Amino acid sequence: HIILYPHFQDNTCRVWDLSMQRTIQCFCGFEDEPQSACFASNDQSIVGVCVGKGVAFFDRRSGAVVSKTPTKYVSSFKDDASACCCNSDGTCLSVCDDAGRVHVIGMQGYKLTSFQRSQSHTNLASSVAWHPNDQGKVLSAAMDCTV
Repeated sequence: HIILYPHFQDNTCRVWDLSMQRTIQCFCGFEDEPQSACFASNDQSIVGVCVGKGVAFFDRRSGAVVSKTPTKYVSSFKDDASACCCNSDGTCLSVCDDAGRVHVIGMQGYKLTSFQRSQSHTNLASSVAWHPNDQGKVLSAAMDCTV
């Protein structure tokens, strides 16, 4: 089993192997602290890292143990990206930001769609998830105590 570990102190995101209890890949070179990370594909080959006003995508299949340059960087957010989550079929990544907005990135071509909730968060959005029974719905929660 492997997990992702955004490391604030040295501005890296690490892929940690639980059975070997060590880092097996490291994504670095960020100017800002990575806030969140998730596997952005079903086979765990693509990693999305929320950093600055966007998401940096890395392809783990490159074989590099240390990667400083993302495969793709999707930005245009009004504020810093705070959390991300991939849907169950690996086709879309949802991202929330400190302005309380929710964004969806299509993994085919990395197309960004931003939308505003019917009732906007009045504070930074801190988490985002896909509805377990309806993959067309994204749930978000914010520091204003709204979901």
